Amino acid sequence: EPLVAASQDFLSCSYLLTQRDQFFTRDLFCRLACYFGDADEDIDIPIPAILKPVPLWTGKQVFSVMIRPTKACKTIVNFELKEKNYASDLKRKH
Repeated sequence: EPLVAASQDFLSCSYLLTQRDQFFTRDLFCRLACYFGDADEDIDIPIPAILKPVPLWTGKQVFSVMIRPTKACKTIVNFELKEKNYASDLKRKH
């Protein structure tokens, strides 16, 4: 069994991406946005959070693009999933 469950990994990634001092270049921002989708869909790139000396995007903007890649997109995103819970006797409950 893996040490870190997918939901814990997602939470760790979310925390690291949305730190206040985390900024991404256009290349890295677009790469991250493509990882969330199928890399074939259109993406509206938002205005960078920092314009000078180089344009930089935040992790919060990455999540915004993940939830709604284009203004015309009517997709509803749901992040809920079933979790494995352990009882006090260490038997799995679902």
